[in-house]
Amino acid sequence: MTVLLTGWVLVYVYEVAFYKTGAHIIYGIYPATAPFLIIGLAGAAWAAGREEWPLTATLLGVAVVAAFAALTGPIYCWLIMGIGLCLAMVGNAAFGFMQERHSVVRP
Repeated sequence: MTVLLTGWVLVYVYEVAFYKTGAHIIYGIYPATAPFLIIGLAGAAWAAGREEWPLTATLLGVAVVAAFAALTGPIYCWLIMGIGLCLAMVGNAAFGFMQERHSVVRP
């Protein structure tokens, strides 16, 4: 339910971004952020249904980064998407690494 509510609210984020930058700059914002927003929310809903909470958090993080990048305008949205996606994937990898309980030394 939270994922669907987030998707509903983020439609208005795009409206604010387009109003702030002008409708003629839509081509710089939408291709960089909308696919990650859509896939992030759909993947988070799927992962939440499977109760895979680390993956759900990572995909929601991707969607939030996409929404934030849409508000920054066409110049910085590519930079913020790159940095945000990198941080989301590194955080997911670090969490997965912490989940493993294997010892380096074999008994």
